[in-house]
Amino acid sequence: YNTVEAKQFYDYPKEVNICGTVVSTHKSKKGHIFINMDKSFPNQIFTATIWKSNVVNFSYEPEKYLINKKVCIRGKVKDYEGVPSIYPENDKAIKVLE
Repeated sequence: YNTVEAKQFYDYPKEVNICGTVVSTHKSKKGHIFINMDKSFPNQIFTATIWKSNVVNFSYEPEKYLINKKVCIRGKVKDYEGVPSIYPENDKAIKVLE
């Protein structure tokens, strides 16, 4: 599914794949990584958040490696302040299409 369709999966019981292009990333001072797809912050329409505790589960630096890549992110879609979000726990949850 694309990033615009992600909202329909709020509280959906199964994991889905949301696909789009990573247009911006941000690593917070606390070490969390925010990956915005198709539109960048503050107008983002979909965000994948990698919590600091899960960053060690990635074999690459997501905030650098994923920028400008077309990806599909698998997980349960949650509502974060009105923005559909997925919280990938490892690099297996993110498939790079290019």
